This record gives sequence, structure tokens and C-alpha cells, in this order.
Amino acid sequence: MRNPFRTEKLGSYTPFCWYGSRWRTWHRILRSGGYDVTLNRLPNIIGVTAMTPAAFVVDHVTEAVYGRRANRTDVLPPIFVLGHWRSGTTFLHNLIGCDPEFAYPNVFQCTFAGGFPLLERWTGWLMTPFLPATRPMDDVPIGRAVPFEDEFALMKRDAGSPYLDLAFPRHAPSHTRFLDFQGATDAERAKWEDSMMWLMRRFQLVNPGKRLVLKSPQHTARVATLLKLFPEARFVHVSRDPFEIYQSTLKLWRVLNSRFGLHNPANDADWLPDYVLSTLPRMYAAYERDRALIPEGRLAEIAYEDLAADPVGTLRTAYDTAGLGDFERARPEVERYLAGLAPHTARPVRLSEAERASVAERWASYARRFGYSPGGGRDGRQATATAAAE
Repeated sequence: MRNPFRTEKLGSYTPFCWYGSRWRTWHRILRSGGYDVTLNRLPNIIGVTAMTPAAFVVDHVTEAVYGRRANRTDVLPPIFVLGHWRSGTTFLHNLIGCDPEFAYPNVFQCTFAGGFPLLERWTGWLMTPFLPATRPMDDVPIGRAVPFEDEFALMKRDAGSPYLDLAFPRHAPSHTRFLDFQGATDAERAKWEDSMMWLMRRFQLVNPGKRLVLKSPQHTARVATLLKLFPEARFVHVSRDPFEIYQSTLKLWRVLNSRFGLHNPANDADWLPDYVLSTLPRMYAAYERDRALIPEGRLAEIAYEDLAADPVGTLRTAYDTAGLGDFERARPEVERYLAGLAPHTARPVRLSEAERASVAERWASYARRFGYSPGGGRDGRQATATAAAE
């Protein structure tokens, strides 16, 4: 008989990602896993449940105050950062977000997706004491106002997301259709699109006159849908050595499963490696299919190794290639951001021969497409920059 109080928490402390959910959303999450929770998670579960009535009230008050204005707000052509998890998307998102003419969804807004237009100005500071100094899976700094993944906000607006599988990591993933919408119903697609537009109008409302920069790895497989919603959008894609991606992504999911799961320990060893191996080819099948839909001059593809070695030069190239405007307006803030980063050394890749063989075989098309050698590295180079990335 398993011990219901045994806990395994990997990585550093981070608040439960389910806070800020409304009751309807929260109940659907619990029901999706058959309420298969463990007693050691009850304090977190009770905490989220206790906050759902407040979230309901705040969301409705916010809509009463801002809803009509938000629904009339035009969304300026956004910029989407694309790439697999742990490929440098956060670093790239942070760099582009330095541009004073751009804005981005932040941690507070993506946590309190329904009430942030009302709450952030007056109560945003209350979130700071509950946040760690860095993310739980690495040493990248975190704070309530830093750029964050809009996927978490979408999830809390009842849009389908692969992140819903974080709730019950002992179960096999059941929300992978929301990665690329293959297998999603028409109603699910329509709900996702409506939720995306609803959020984007509110992100734009609190950032008037600024183009939004968004980053969610899942968007890499949703280019066609994003172009349907935002025909003038721009895209910047970042690639990375496949072996580094695989090792780092395994760690990412293990940490998040242990921290955000509604049962603990997560016991995800049986399904996780194959899930990671199968997700990248599925993501890039969609990306390669839809990439041709992007008009010329609106997509830049860069390598993490280049970005880490020469952030300013590589970012300038991305600006020129994707039509993001004059890089010189952003350069002072980019250099200030880079100067404030602590030295960062890429972790050595430690995979078994069997793992290396699986990655080399199943991710071969990705490696060829983005110029990585079978033995690892890109054109014989490794990332050696002093930049907090990933």
C-alpha cells in the first residue's frame, strides 16, 4: 500500500500554479483526473478551492469595469517567440521584451488572468513575497512583473492546454490534442480561439500603443491558428542542440510534475521519456506544415548557440529578418539587461547511450533541419555564453 503522506518535491519552491483559477475551471481540472489526489496535497488543494469564490467575484467586477472597453480594443500585430521547451525561448522573450515599444504578459497577469486589469495596479505588490528568487527548474530570475507564458492564462480561461496534464502526473497525458489541435473538436478549437482573443484584448488594454511579445512553446505548433487570429503577426523561432533539449526537458517536467501535481510523488517515470521524445516531432511537423503560411519578412529563425554567444548581434539579425523595427531603440535596454545577468555556464549533457540513440533517431529531422550534428553541437560549436537562458 502506498504511503499517502510520502512527498517528493524536485527543484526549488514555487507557488502552486493553480491559484487564480475560477471554481468552474478548478472543478474541471479535479474531475479530469478522477479526483485522484493524495492527502499530502490537501493544503494546496484547499487553498486553491478557498480562493475560487474571490476569483469569481474579482473577474466579474473587472469585466463590469473594463469589459466593454477591452472588447473594443484593437490588438496591434503581436510577436510570437517560438521554440521547444528549454531551447532558449525565455531568454529570447526577455531580450525582445526589453524593447520600450513592446510589452508582454507578466507573471501576475498570467496568474490572475481574469482580474489583472483591476488588481495589478493596486494589489500586484502582494504577490512578491510568495514568489521565489528563481524558477524551480533553473537559476533564471522570476518576479511578478517579468515576462511569462500566456499558456497559463489561457488554461485559467478554460482554454485547453497540455499543461492541464501537470495536475495528474501519475496518469498518461490526456490533453496533447491542444498542442497542435490534431484531434481537438471544433468546439474546443473555437473555445481556444475565443479565449486567446479575449486575453489579448486585455493584455493590449493595459499596454496601450505597444505591440505584445508572447512566448509559449505550444505556439510553435499553432502557427496557422495564430495567423488566422493575427494575420500581421511576426515570429522569431529559436532552436537548440537536441541532446541538451532532451535532458533539460526531462528535468523540467519532473520538477513541474512534482511541484504542481495534485498527487505526490508524481511517479511519472513510465511515460515521461517517451512523451518528451514524441512531442518534439509532433510539434515540428505542425511548424513545418504551417511555416509556409507566414509571409516573407515576418519570420526569423535563430540558434540558441548564436544567441548565447552574441546576444546583441543575433537579436539585431532577428529584428531585421522578421521586420520588428529599428533595433537601435532597443539596444540600450538589451545591453542593460545583459549586464545585470549573473554568469551562466551550460550544464554538461549526461545521457546514457540508449537515451542518446533514441534522441538521435527520433529527432533526426529536427537536427538536420536546424544544422545540428549527430554527435551534438551546431557546426562544431557549443553554447558558452554568460547568459541566463532556457
